[in-house]
Amino acid sequence: MIFKLPNEYRQKKQEEYEKQYVIHNDKEIHVSEFEDKSITVQYLSEMRMNSYAREKIYPKFDNSALINDARYYMSQCGRYNYPAATYNEALIHVIVPELINRIEELEKEIDLIGR
Repeated sequence: MIFKLPNEYRQKKQEEYEKQYVIHNDKEIHVSEFEDKSITVQYLSEMRMNSYAREKIYPKFDNSALINDARYYMSQCGRYNYPAATYNEALIHVIVPELINRIEELEKEIDLIGR
């Protein structure tokens, strides 16, 4: 017996996929059209997007855009009492900032080696 997903489920997923677009210079662009790590902070500042696109676009950000967005989202999170009491607090206020710092350090090292 072959398992088949209901048509309603497939239709819903297709509708969600079709909503994954951004608007740049009044042009709709589907998230799948961007290459991975191709969206810069500048390009991101010039686009608008819906929640469906926002969920899928992060692999398309270059490191600077990803770090910039992560820092913005972290700034919108509530403060925590030291020490972090939950996994969410630890991720948001301890682990992610450390990951960002390490990525920035690696990029600086790569930049120095490339010179």
